[in-house]
Amino acid sequence: MGKLYEKSLNFINNWKESDINIINDKKISVVIPVYHPEYLRNVLNHLSKLGTINEVILVFDSFDDDPSLIIDKYSFELIVVQHNKNYNAPAANNTGAIHASGDIILFLDQDMILSPNFVPN
Repeated sequence: MGKLYEKSLNFINNWKESDINIINDKKISVVIPVYHPEYLRNVLNHLSKLGTINEVILVFDSFDDDPSLIIDKYSFELIVVQHNKNYNAPAANNTGAIHASGDIILFLDQDMILSPNFVPN
């Protein structure tokens, strides 16, 4: 057996014992690369209900998509950035990270729904 495997046998996952106070002291930014935002409004509404997100940075990675179609009122600050051409998700993540001001940055896909305990855990 390799050393990494042996260490993993002793690892205890204590994610179920979250310390909300640690998260409450941190600003959380979410970066979402957007390309043809079919489910994006649902994702933003879901993130708004979580209450632990401070800002969401949407990076529209195609000049063909109109950001104004999905913008609504949410419980977090919404920052919209638009690339002038498709650079793909890694470049969009980098662009979003540059604009993020949070202590913690989460990178999500435009169709990803989080468990309510994901952020605190």
